[in-house]
Amino acid sequence: MVRSFRDRVRARLDVSIAEVAHPDLHQRATFGVAVVSGDSAVCDEMLARVGSLATDVRDAVLLDRSTEILNVGDAAFPTESEAQ
Repeated sequence: MVRSFRDRVRARLDVSIAEVAHPDLHQRATFGVAVVSGDSAVCDEMLARVGSLATDVRDAVLLDRSTEILNVGDAAFPTESEAQ
């Protein structure tokens, strides 16, 4: 079920997904999903779609979902005068 869910997400959505915890437990899986976009609303929408796909999995229960959006802008790439 874990592999089929991961493969379904990859086929339907342009996201990166991996099982990040509990690989030895057959009754539990934790996935990490990453989306990159210049628009945080696009990221939020894509992550919500992954959550929706998870709730549609038969014989599975989505226990928790959290989202963290990291904005990387000009502050991450200072000009030469700012770096000094």
